[in-house]
Amino acid sequence: MYPVYIDYKKTTFNLLDIIKLLQQLSQLLNLNHLIFIMENAEKRLQDNKFSIAVVGEFNRGKSTLINALCGEEILPSDILPCSATLNRISYGDKPSATINFRDGSQTEIEFHKLANFVTKKNKESEAVAATVKEAIVYYPISYFKNNNIEIIDTPGLSDDDNMTAVTLSVLQQCELAILIISAQIPFSITEGKILANQLLENGVGQVLFVVNEIDRFYRSEDIERVINQIKNRIEETINEWAQDQINPELALKKIGRPRVWGLSALQALKAKQTHNMVLLNQSQFINFEQDLKTILSKKRSLIRLQVTVNQIIKAVTEIIETLSIQRELLDRQQLRLQEMNIIIDSELSRIRKKKGEVIQFIDDTISTAKKQAQALTYRLQQDLKEAAEIIIDNTTVTPKEIKNDNFLPNLSNQISTSLNEASNKLTQKIENEIVQVQELFVAQILSFTQLIKNMPDNIYHKLEQLEINIALTDEVIQQIKTVNQLCNNLTVNHNNKLSLISFNSDSFMIQNNPSGLGTGIGAGVGLFLFGPIGAGIGASIGAHVGNRSRANKFKENFQPLVNIAIDDKLREKNINQIVDDYISQALVGVLRKAKKIMESINSLIETIQSNLVEQIAQQETLIHNKKQKITQMEPKTEYILNYAQNLSEKLVEIRIA
Repeated sequence: MYPVYIDYKKTTFNLLDIIKLLQQLSQLLNLNHLIFIMENAEKRLQDNKFSIAVVGEFNRGKSTLINALCGEEILPSDILPCSATLNRISYGDKPSATINFRDGSQTEIEFHKLANFVTKKNKESEAVAATVKEAIVYYPISYFKNNNIEIIDTPGLSDDDNMTAVTLSVLQQCELAILIISAQIPFSITEGKILANQLLENGVGQVLFVVNEIDRFYRSEDIERVINQIKNRIEETINEWAQDQINPELALKKIGRPRVWGLSALQALKAKQTHNMVLLNQSQFINFEQDLKTILSKKRSLIRLQVTVNQIIKAVTEIIETLSIQRELLDRQQLRLQEMNIIIDSELSRIRKKKGEVIQFIDDTISTAKKQAQALTYRLQQDLKEAAEIIIDNTTVTPKEIKNDNFLPNLSNQISTSLNEASNKLTQKIENEIVQVQELFVAQILSFTQLIKNMPDNIYHKLEQLEINIALTDEVIQQIKTVNQLCNNLTVNHNNKLSLISFNSDSFMIQNNPSGLGTGIGAGVGLFLFGPIGAGIGASIGAHVGNRSRANKFKENFQPLVNIAIDDKLREKNINQIVDDYISQALVGVLRKAKKIMESINSLIETIQSNLVEQIAQQETLIHNKKQKITQMEPKTEYILNYAQNLSEKLVEIRIA
């Protein structure tokens, strides 16, 4: 049709290919509303049908205008909101109507009964109309047949919310819209929103503006003033809308200067019904009807392409924006995953550091306990000797006591008893210290395991704050239960007894024998003075003197012997080794359980890290794959947008020419 500028057939094929590609992209991006728009665009190019939507607020004369175009009162009309459904008027060899119900059923009715299904004239018809999706009216209108045209009568846009939604959805299927404006209410705010947000935004190819009810004015200058006022408001609305578009200049070129007709649809309908040419001229309907026929005969292909291109631009722009948003979202997700890695590394490093501190604490505590025990054992030798010395010092020693056969056994018994008490006191002190060491171990380990048990929740809570949805795996949950069970079995053993050293009285049955020196000296002196008889007397006197000397020297001589006996006993027992062995044996149970807990904790840490790393890797792979898909889509969308914009500019140039 426009061989100089475009090849219509080739362009149509290209647009159909683009539409199919946009449908695929919309499906991949879950943009279902775009799939619906592209389906309508595809149908428009394939069916070669031209749809005209008559829109406006209620009581603007939409049905009356359509009736005037048809020359008969096909659709019911009323001063109150009348149309309750969507009505499509197409060519038919004879008048008829088909009702499509909301439940999917369909029925054919007699033409004169249409008002019973599509109006709000009474409660009964309104109730029936609520079940109707749309009515298709067939009527023998010649230029409808020749141009494959359908006119859609829409309910008032401010009449009912549900029907407003129906009207808005059908606009996406139309090539041309006629906006009916009342001369008595010149272009309301609502009508401005209808024009900008519904007609222009939905890419309707061309909008014609009809100012109805001019017959309410008696002077032509009043009619002209109102029409100019409405035209100015329309131009202001279009200019404001264009400024929000990507290319305002091209947007204005597409719309062109608004075409506004003042007329009386009611006068035109009456004139056609009565064949009254005077009234028809008075209605000023002829100019509008002629211009409409010119558009339908000469510009319908151009408009059809323009509408399709408009919807393609709208769809591909939304897809590009969606891809951009998704890429930005994926970038944020990648950043969150990086933050997640930092959180995991930080948390696990903190746990590992704490575990090292607990292990070091256990080692240090054991070392300290052994050093303290060794210090006590070093003190033991002195304590034992001091205890023995106290007993010996407090013992009364006389020659008579020494000669008593029970003296030494009694003294030995007292010494051994005192030494055993000193030994037992030390033993109890070491045992108490080892119990305290166990309690410290248990407290440290339980405190650490509590930190471990809270670790998964801490990590996953921080991940939730990053909007990363990762759940605890069954394996992690089971290992936490294992740690709990092991901790429940971690208790202090109070039954470990230290057998350090024991003394009996035999240890100190030491014979402090006299030397005989006093007896010998006495005998020598007696022999010298008294002869043989004097020697016996002198010996007796010397023995007495020796007993007294022995009694006086007993403590002095006995204490070193006791000390030697204590030293021999300590060497025999190797006390340091006994204490070391005891400490090791006393702590082995707790340490064995602690080792199992640590092994379980190590396994838990590794499992958590492994699971998190695996899930992060999965998400990173998912993000990578999504980005790859976006990368593959972007050149296609850029190509479509460039092609559609270039084609749109050509179509504008053709229309202006």
